[in-house]
Amino acid sequence: MPLGGRPLLTHALETFRGHPAVTEILLIVAADDMERARALIAEGPATVTEKVVPGGAQRRDSVWQGLQEMSAGTEIVLIHDAARPFVSHRVISACIDAARAHGAAVVACPLADTVKRGSAEGAVAATVERAGLWGAQTPQGFRADLARRSYARAIAEDWPVTDDAGVVERAGHRVHLVEGEAMNFKITGPDDLAMAERLLHGGRAAVEPPRVGFGYDVHRLVPDRPLVLGGVTVPHALGLLGHSDADVLAHAIMDALLGAAALGDLGGHFPDTDPRYSGISSLVLLRQVGALLRRQGYTVSNVDATVVAQAPKLAPHIPAMRARLAEALASTVAQISVKATTSEGLGFAGAGAGMAAYATACLRRADLPA
Repeated sequence: MPLGGRPLLTHALETFRGHPAVTEILLIVAADDMERARALIAEGPATVTEKVVPGGAQRRDSVWQGLQEMSAGTEIVLIHDAARPFVSHRVISACIDAARAHGAAVVACPLADTVKRGSAEGAVAATVERAGLWGAQTPQGFRADLARRSYARAIAEDWPVTDDAGVVERAGHRVHLVEGEAMNFKITGPDDLAMAERLLHGGRAAVEPPRVGFGYDVHRLVPDRPLVLGGVTVPHALGLLGHSDADVLAHAIMDALLGAAALGDLGGHFPDTDPRYSGISSLVLLRQVGALLRRQGYTVSNVDATVVAQAPKLAPHIPAMRARLAEALASTVAQISVKATTSEGLGFAGAGAGMAAYATACLRRADLPA
């Protein structure tokens, strides 16, 4: 089903892709949907392994198929309904932490509505005391070995399964409650889909504020290296030392952008042990970060960065830096602020031994109004 002009599955998929603790994603789908699912994962980030697994006749069978396909050595497995598109990184992190600490965890919300038990005739049979009652959501998280053992029993003994925590409970393991979010609702009917569309087209702006990240980078100054800042080669006797072109300004900005989206740090995406990045222009890496953010549903609101350097004078080069950085991020120059300052002769920057850069970045969801 489409949501916001994209397949419903992509919304939760992109959230899990962007979580720094997630290393593998298995999509369990019906046989008729496998090609479409493969198309959705074709542009997945290289940091996450993704594959499509055929599902079974029941939820129990589908989950068992996924557990069989997990990579060896998997520590924690999360099972999530793709029909819950608004799962957040906070909920995912809390579920992982609880599963690691307790072995099994279910995301759930305390019931706020009065609960009635109905009769066969459509009348109220009883009012149920709601204290202590929770509505289960997903993800539900487990130590991988516990999930496998529990589901193996469920398959062998033909247990009925409505949720994964119930399987682990029946196998005799206590399940920890993790408080969820009202936004993590499940789309099961037309009214739910209509509400989700309204949230995507304006309503979500009220509950999802802009995301802000902070970045910092430092590099040593050495002879026989070009000085590259913001994609601009600045005339100077010394250049910055690094695996790439050591563009300290671009690096700080990338660090801030990744931080705002909770996508890890620069070294995790572009390690200095990878020969592909030897001598590479940092603007190439910045374009890749921008593309990653767009795949995660974010757009850049603005960036504000400061270079700390005793020499040379950078003011004449700042307009060109802003233009290069804006082009790499598919933004406007007005969205990119670059400033330069000295450290008044103090510290490594003041001694001319190196340069540092600081940056803040603000992101918003691409499907929300500016």
